[in-house]
Amino acid sequence: MRAKRNMSDHNNEIIKDLSHKIESIISMYEGLKKERVKLEIKNLELINEIDNQKIKTKLLEEKINNLMIAKNLSVGGENSDEAKNKLLKLVREIDKCIALLNS
Repeated sequence: MRAKRNMSDHNNEIIKDLSHKIESIISMYEGLKKERVKLEIKNLELINEIDNQKIKTKLLEEKINNLMIAKNLSVGGENSDEAKNKLLKLVREIDKCIALLNS
């Protein structure tokens, strides 16, 4: 009978240990799940920031282009003709866009 009790105690210890390990794993899983959600939110924030930076870069590139055209127009000479051609090309592109919008 004592052997059965020892075996029963041993089985209870194994069950308690296993139960504790399962609770620990569940706790770790919940923590990792929360961390994943935080990382997904951070990822979306960074994607939005990248998109904003791309827009800013494009606007700055357009400003640089406009400043170069303005500089070339104000200086005159050979560069002036090139700048005028670029400006005419831009005006034509704008006209095409307006025509597409109106149709």
